[in-house]
Amino acid sequence: MKLYVNGEFHAMDIARNVYSALLEDNGAIAAVGESEELLAKYPDAEVVDLGGKCVIPGIIDTHTHIFAAAYSEKTRELFIPKSVKELLENLRERVKNLAPGEWVVYKNTYPLRLSELRYPTKEELDEAAPENPVSVDGYYSTQLNTCALNTIDFDMLPKGSGIEYDRDGKMTGLIKCGNPYITSFVDFGDGDEAEAVKKLMREYNKCGITMGVNAMGSVSDMKLMKKLFDEGAQNVRVRYTLPAVEAVAEEGLAVDTGDKDFARVDFLKNFLDGGFLTGTAYMEHPYHGLYEIFGIDTKGADDYGMVLFSKEELADSIRLARKYGLKYGAHCVGSGASQRLLDAYKIVNAETPIKGERHSLIHADFMDASSIAEANELGISVLFQPAWHYVDAPYLDKFLHPDDMSRFMKYTTLITADLAAAGSDHMVKMDPNESVNPYNPFLGMYNMVTCKARDGKEYGRAAAVGREHALIAYTRDAARVTFDENLVGTLEVGKRADFAVLDNNYFTCPEDEIPEIRASMTVVDGRRVW
Repeated sequence: MKLYVNGEFHAMDIARNVYSALLEDNGAIAAVGESEELLAKYPDAEVVDLGGKCVIPGIIDTHTHIFAAAYSEKTRELFIPKSVKELLENLRERVKNLAPGEWVVYKNTYPLRLSELRYPTKEELDEAAPENPVSVDGYYSTQLNTCALNTIDFDMLPKGSGIEYDRDGKMTGLIKCGNPYITSFVDFGDGDEAEAVKKLMREYNKCGITMGVNAMGSVSDMKLMKKLFDEGAQNVRVRYTLPAVEAVAEEGLAVDTGDKDFARVDFLKNFLDGGFLTGTAYMEHPYHGLYEIFGIDTKGADDYGMVLFSKEELADSIRLARKYGLKYGAHCVGSGASQRLLDAYKIVNAETPIKGERHSLIHADFMDASSIAEANELGISVLFQPAWHYVDAPYLDKFLHPDDMSRFMKYTTLITADLAAAGSDHMVKMDPNESVNPYNPFLGMYNMVTCKARDGKEYGRAAAVGREHALIAYTRDAARVTFDENLVGTLEVGKRADFAVLDNNYFTCPEDEIPEIRASMTVVDGRRVW
């Protein structure tokens, strides 16, 4: 038994209880109360004095790519350029050490996050690397050079992909929604994958993260984590997401993940649209300025983005998830995509009610009050990521319709959902603030509380919420997404002892100090992991 005393334990329960002491026994919370009371009641417990520090439930990231992010830096730090100029300078140096024909891939590099607000052109990439295929990978669109265009097999491009041409009929090098084929050329090296995952989990623990929903994974990832669990090295609980393919679902569900409290398959998923960072999210209103920023020539026609599945196809995937007792979610960034998924849920709900199954809308960055009311009616959770607002809010007016702009990450609207929970969409790099996307949960909470973006300016301050609401989205409500509310998410007797002792008081520190908060101690299942 361990008795933690002289703390400020914010239980984050419905009653908003705050205690000064917590007793952990065999990995569970055995008692909460006041320090003097519990010291007297449990004289044989090992005592840990927290010196008045603020304590919160372990943070849950409801949308992260744990394995992809870990593997991205298993051998070296991943370079993410911040400008076209910086990218081209780096490319010229890199090809000096490569044989002709070797690929150069810039992972998760988006035009909206380059200071020039555009991709490098095919000609610029050709000048810097005439003999090496180059891919600037924005995932939902990719800019290639001539050598890369001459190397790829266009027949391998997936359904829904698009090849861009200039007004003379020549390929510009831009390919929309060409993944996963286009990203297959990236090489993260031969480093130790298990060590990389352990390192990333430790970085998560430093931020107080104790559980994550892996937003898309593979059977091999699940087996690797099981090995780490058997070694006592799994420091983050994981809920797996698999593609909505029956054979993959059956294979994944057959994998021994170990203790189901630590790891299990929870979701099936499709990618319904692209992303606003590449001008490919499926919107309710047409884009403007697509050519200048994203290199997409609409030839004067209205462009609403890309949509990859019909309502009926989505309904089939929802039925598949239900067949296996899993939750369903689709990547639906744009307002049009979110509505299409809601319509698919309504189709299935008309056959057999789905309320109570906690299926989800993933991203849903432009939800309005009426859409959230529909989601509430169906019991659908909304999984959002404040990192998108923090990094990208300054530039959306350059290409989005004002009506879509007005509801981007509107937190006051989001928290009216019966179940809205936060995450990061962490994809590559291990640094909590420099990663794509930043997974520092306190940066996300800071954005929810202030609506300030990376440029220090406020965008839609009226949509900001209080600190308690922001933290609930990462704890109590995040646990409900995966039916784990009886396991974690609050500090209540009987739940597992997952909590973070903070190096600053989240509830009382100045707003601008919130992003700097880290865990001075993180406990998972009663075990100190940081």
